[in-house]
Amino acid sequence: MNFTVEDEWLAQLTRVTGHERFRPYLESINSVLSKIVSRWKSKEIKIVTIGGTNGKGETAMSLEYYCQQNGLKTALWTSPHILSVTERMKYDGMNISWVELQELSQKYWKLTAELSFYEFLFALFCLWVDTKSVDVVILEVGLGGRYDAVNIFDADVSALTSIDLDHQEFLGDTKEKILSEKYPISRPGKPLYTTINDKNLRGHIQSWAGRDEVQWLDLFERGWVNSEQCYSQRNRILAATLFKRLSNEKDLNIKQIVKLSQLELSLKARFELMTDGNNQFIFIGAHNAEGIREMVHTFRQKGDSFDQVWMSFSKRSQEDLESCFKLMTQSHLFYERLNLCTFNHQKACAKSDLEFLAKENNGNKAIQIFDEDGWKRILLSSEGKSLVTGSYYFISAIQRFLYSRSFNS
Repeated sequence: MNFTVEDEWLAQLTRVTGHERFRPYLESINSVLSKIVSRWKSKEIKIVTIGGTNGKGETAMSLEYYCQQNGLKTALWTSPHILSVTERMKYDGMNISWVELQELSQKYWKLTAELSFYEFLFALFCLWVDTKSVDVVILEVGLGGRYDAVNIFDADVSALTSIDLDHQEFLGDTKEKILSEKYPISRPGKPLYTTINDKNLRGHIQSWAGRDEVQWLDLFERGWVNSEQCYSQRNRILAATLFKRLSNEKDLNIKQIVKLSQLELSLKARFELMTDGNNQFIFIGAHNAEGIREMVHTFRQKGDSFDQVWMSFSKRSQEDLESCFKLMTQSHLFYERLNLCTFNHQKACAKSDLEFLAKENNGNKAIQIFDEDGWKRILLSSEGKSLVTGSYYFISAIQRFLYSRSFNS
């Protein structure tokens, strides 16, 4: 895998469009893709849009797998990527090839004058899929929902996985405000499925769905999911429910849904395993307080433990960082050492923020701080079982380093 060539291309794209960032309007991307939107509707291609604070990527990838196992041709859009930007665009279970992506990019490069970084990549995905025979297009929301590029398509089925505080600078400083930005991926007369474990938020959805004539199915209220389940199990039950609905099974059978959700599948950065000799790495994206809380809950259920945890965050408020850190330090029984790391990325949190967290923990010797050069030196000399978690961008940095050292996954 040639990271250098891809990184140079992404750097060039960034110089033209700016860094990947939130834009609160859809006029540009809608203008570019309006003909594709109409064409897919006329072809009766099923559109599934999946949003939420955490779990939407796992739900989208699981749904893709269930569809493929039952003979449906799928296209999948997800973000961000871990190793390669080609991971964001899949058809029939396979990433777009680097050659195909380059050809599309050259052909449509002029679109960078009007689209953002994220919108340009999404446009390339749609232009690529438009040349394929496809039954179902699965769209994971990047940020929010109302103004995410995927929302130019009218979803035949939509889903919300969870709601918690994240990206407050764009979505609002309360869960209610954040929900109000994510709910608009639903459409009148179409089903919306949710696994939101907050009765107050579900009350808002009930009110809005009634007003908008959205066919809402609350998996918590139905008893199909519950707070004792690990979040991965809830995500896969939601994905299985979406698949059954796509299969026109209006009388959904929970026993069949649970059976489908128990199929074994391996997903990028979702309990992903990499090994080399005596080293074992488990990768789990848990980039906010809710994600960390659910991850810890899962480990307690399974009785898992780790010799070391390697962790870092994207830029966020000090309050958010403290909440995440507190959850990890209160859960120290499942690890022996916590390594807080910085990494070279424009979205990475500062080393000073990590130093402040460690200082607040009274200099606990089980907590260490490493810059990127430091964790690269130590990572491969350590042995045992390690958890790599936090920001997906950090997971990307670790995996790229391991692959560059010829690790086997």
